[in-house]
Amino acid sequence: MVGRYVGRPGLYGNPWLLRRFQPVGPGPDPAFCDAIRSGTLKRWTVEGPGVTHGQMLFADARFGTQYVVNRFASALAHGELPYRLDDVRRELVGLDLACYCPLVGPDGQPWPCHADVLLRAANSPLGTLLPAA
Repeated sequence: MVGRYVGRPGLYGNPWLLRRFQPVGPGPDPAFCDAIRSGTLKRWTVEGPGVTHGQMLFADARFGTQYVVNRFASALAHGELPYRLDDVRRELVGLDLACYCPLVGPDGQPWPCHADVLLRAANSPLGTLLPAA
């Protein structure tokens, strides 16, 4: 089977990403900021279109990653990306898709990735973007 890379910086890369949050300056809560800087407390932030660093914080990387995957699915469904759902169906149907996201997390469970959204969109008859709850 033929494969295609769909990670950043390519066309199909997810424009939203999760990064370790690093506060700038003392912030409204200096003890919180100091704990993050020292590594005692870890927080992740979303960056991408319409979101600035530190605007959204997640204590758990998996939840943050699931957010950016869901944001990607929503953008695809609402035509907010440089390509449409029809383009995904035409160009990616039947392909293996690769991204640099880990296949599994530290707990051994599958890790969320926007490539899963693209696979479902390209290969399901109705273009289902999110897995069943």
